[in-house]
Amino acid sequence: MNYDKVWSLFTSKDYSERAMARASGMSPSGFKSMMEKKTMTVETLETIANHFHLPLHYFFDTSKNEVQEPGQKLNKGQVKIFECPECIEKEKRLEDKDRTIQAQRETIETQKLLISNLRGNQPGLKNGTYE
Repeated sequence: MNYDKVWSLFTSKDYSERAMARASGMSPSGFKSMMEKKTMTVETLETIANHFHLPLHYFFDTSKNEVQEPGQKLNKGQVKIFECPECIEKEKRLEDKDRTIQAQRETIETQKLLISNLRGNQPGLKNGTYE
């Protein structure tokens, strides 16, 4: 996961640290600690993605998954990339969820339009009939 993308997203919208925490569903100190330690949960990432109406994969750099092998020591910022079958399956499920959420948003917008039309808010429609 790319924490810089999370940080850049908030700062590009001029969010204060308190607003960042609120949008993440956390306390300011909890949010700051999580970002410093890079310990974000999937639930928090989903909350942020939903807040900005973004798919979860927006916060990842590649289609491959970043995994550190046990006992392997890497320099700060260095990541070993290799295919992880379990991670790939999870990524596919996340992409499916993203598509489902987008379809649900489109359905909601269509329903709002239909409700508006039924209430008579459609241009050219007065008291439920066309003039």
